[in-house]
Amino acid sequence: MASISESDSFFDAFNFFADSDPTYGFVQYVNKATATNQGLIYTQNNQVRIKTYNTTTTETGRQSVRLVSIASYNTGLFRLDLEYIPTGCGTWPAFWMVGPNWPNSGEIDV
Repeated sequence: MASISESDSFFDAFNFFADSDPTYGFVQYVNKATATNQGLIYTQNNQVRIKTYNTTTTETGRQSVRLVSIASYNTGLFRLDLEYIPTGCGTWPAFWMVGPNWPNSGEIDV
């Protein structure tokens, strides 16, 4: 579990993808300000919380968060410690690891 300083600064390590879904999914990715205002991202009890908007949909789908790491990695072990993974319609929790020239340099989806 992240310490308080780590959880409070967690989102600073990411850019928020807020463009149309390149895979044409029924989703509306939102920026950091919208995600914060809608309660889609927050920290609570030293934990990072990320969720989808589950009240209404728009013409382009439900609001959701897609984070893109600011740092680049050539090797490493990636660990995700989850207390809860959402299930149901419209959820797709995943790591998308892509090369510098996606899609030409490939991807690994976890």
